[in-house]
Amino acid sequence: MSKLSELVAVRVMGWHEVVGTPGLWYDGARLVGELPEFDTSIADAWRVVEKMGGTFDCGSPYMFVIQQAPAWARFGGNLVDPSGANTIPEAICLAALRACGVSDGEIEEARKQ
Repeated sequence: MSKLSELVAVRVMGWHEVVGTPGLWYDGARLVGELPEFDTSIADAWRVVEKMGGTFDCGSPYMFVIQQAPAWARFGGNLVDPSGANTIPEAICLAALRACGVSDGEIEEARKQ
């Protein structure tokens, strides 16, 4: 479990780790189970896009990963910059965290761990 995925779970998805049961997560209505790999799995990252009710566009994965073409996300009617990401799932996480008001300092701290 990465700290970045944990930060997304708490600050974007509104989840909480079950007290006394490390590794199990609760979304406020039901047990979610283990923490998804939001920052490495496109399927898990897309859950973030759906939660935010927005769109994410990187042109094509080739353009994003190989040529470092700009990507953008639209969350809450605002364009959000996912710059600094190395993968598309990571870009989705960065954009969602920034849209939720998480500081770049807090994001970078989570990415280091």
